[in-house]
Amino acid sequence: MTEGLIGLAAFLLLAFMRIPMAFAMGIVGFFGFALKVNFGAAASMIAQTTYETGLAYTLSVIPLFILMGNFVVRARMSEELYHAAYTFLGHRRGGLAMSTIVACAGFGAICGSSIATAATFAKVAYPSMRKFGYKDTLAAGAIRLRFRSRSVGRRQQTHVRSAAPMYACANTGTCAAKRGH
Repeated sequence: MTEGLIGLAAFLLLAFMRIPMAFAMGIVGFFGFALKVNFGAAASMIAQTTYETGLAYTLSVIPLFILMGNFVVRARMSEELYHAAYTFLGHRRGGLAMSTIVACAGFGAICGSSIATAATFAKVAYPSMRKFGYKDTLAAGAIRLRFRSRSVGRRQQTHVRSAAPMYACANTGTCAAKRGH
């Protein structure tokens, strides 16, 4: 119990010293394990964890998903998808935000990576939404809305469920989707 409280206090101290959370947790974990077991075991654990994390499958495919997203951007497919969604929904109030959500869903289905989709549409959709006067929070939220669940099927269902309040909000006028409205 005492060791845990000391570790928590050390973590909070490091956090208030503005050391990044990952490093603060690593430092506290290393020294906590070294105090409980021994320094050699803690050093060995750090080396093994670093090596195994570098070999993780999830870390190896993220660059490939981002590469796939860049191929789609270079082929201008993301802009065409965004334009098609805007053509169908742009005439409605809040239509640009709704078309961003639809285009993100379509791009995510093509690419398969939430990270690559967010990176791509931060470049494609965000400047357009800013140009038309959307608030930063709504623009970023429309791009992020698609990534609330992990599996593809659940992600798309969550996307539709999350878009429904935005659609209702835009059509009833109960919220200000655009600046000045």
